[in-house]
Amino acid sequence: IRTPLARMRLLAELARGKVDGASSLDEIEEMDREIVEIDVLVADLLASSRIDFSAMSPKKLDAVEIARQAMGRASIELLHLDAPGEPVEFDGDATLTTRAVSNLIENARRHGGGVARVYVGNGGANVRIEVEDDGPGFLPGEENRIFEPFYRRPNGKAEAQSLGLGLALVQRIAEAHGGRAYARNRVGGGALVGVELPAWHEAATT
Repeated sequence: IRTPLARMRLLAELARGKVDGASSLDEIEEMDREIVEIDVLVADLLASSRIDFSAMSPKKLDAVEIARQAMGRASIELLHLDAPGEPVEFDGDATLTTRAVSNLIENARRHGGGVARVYVGNGGANVRIEVEDDGPGFLPGEENRIFEPFYRRPNGKAEAQSLGLGLALVQRIAEAHGGRAYARNRVGGGALVGVELPAWHEAATT
């Protein structure tokens, strides 16, 4: 599915340079956004199937590098990364955990007005990866509902374009690793959504 989607994006890009008139360009832009939506949905479904079919490949990973990769794919400048200079190691599946962080970033971009900070830290037995935004924050009780499949926040143009699966998948990925997903409002405004994963230790590979 992703191969024809990539071709469709290429064709849309080629057509963008040939159209005359703003309305035609708007239609191409809208088509491109829809293609991106389908591509994201396919990626989420593929990640979910890895969990369903126990196809995870855990190994020692660096949470800082995972965050860097996800930020690079989303074109988020690394000045927004708050992480230690040394690796923050955990035992996990690289594909799934990168998908989880990518979904956290995408959530902040769509519903929080953009990424304010990506935090990576080691809290004893657990590793935390958190994405903060400067958006409106959560309504009372919404901190738990955002992880429900197909949940859409009450208003906002971005909500109509979202299927509400991104954060539900984040929670599934965290729980499949023996961790958890969580969310809360930031002091002074905005929201924080993150995952907590068991830190790596020698016993994880034995």
